[in-house]
Amino acid sequence: MLTLTQTKALLNKLNLKPSKKFGQNFLVDGNIVRKSIKLAEIKPNENIVEIGSGLGTLTTGLLTSQATVFAIEIENDLVVNLQNTLLKQYQNTFHIIHGDAVKSPLASLVPKKNELFKIVANLPYSITTPWLDAVLNNRLPIKLVLMVQKEAADRIISKVGCKSFCPISIFSQASYEIKIAHRVSRRCFYPEPKIDSVVIELNLKTHPVVFSLTSKEMIRDIFKYRRKQIGTIIRQLSNYNFLIPIMRDNGIDLKCRPENIPNKFWHKLYNF
Repeated sequence: MLTLTQTKALLNKLNLKPSKKFGQNFLVDGNIVRKSIKLAEIKPNENIVEIGSGLGTLTTGLLTSQATVFAIEIENDLVVNLQNTLLKQYQNTFHIIHGDAVKSPLASLVPKKNELFKIVANLPYSITTPWLDAVLNNRLPIKLVLMVQKEAADRIISKVGCKSFCPISIFSQASYEIKIAHRVSRRCFYPEPKIDSVVIELNLKTHPVVFSLTSKEMIRDIFKYRRKQIGTIIRQLSNYNFLIPIMRDNGIDLKCRPENIPNKFWHKLYNF
């Protein structure tokens, strides 16, 4: 697990500078890696998806835990480095591909029917919401342990009535029980991001609600006007006029704003 000095030396050796475009902030605290792996409760030969392997700090911890790791990395030079190092050492249990995690949210893993798997990742801020949204469109993992910047975590775990409550709050909480496991100082990364991060744990519910693409689009459309009353929004978005009698039947005040509508109401709509 690379220290700050080792991280800088390896980047220099590879002639690479951390990319702002890809949101590269490399973890340099091995204690955080160990905490994340312990939280994931990894069993031998268990399939784990990792997003953004980077220099392989978290990847190494996963592999030494005897997991089979399916990883994706967008920076080609970093992929080549991992192929020349970890792949040679873990030929049977390490699968690394070069690609965009939002387009391939489960890396190269193609789960079999009823196959359970987990995701452990240090997510770049810019892809946290679209990547998680993409995961929720696919076969659901039984558990996710994600290191994300605090602003992203606030949206994922936000409660009804909060300003940060948004569509990703609804979609993720419909499928998972979510909690903050521990906080991570910005000093644990190189280069240091502007804000601190947190590790969040998501455990699959017994009866998860998976929204259709159509219903997700509807909820996103409504939240674009989150400062307006829901009745006004629906009248503007005439395609969704069918919601008015449904809301009245469910006791929803048409004068309230989208962020004040309970999760259980949105869950009822996932089939529409």
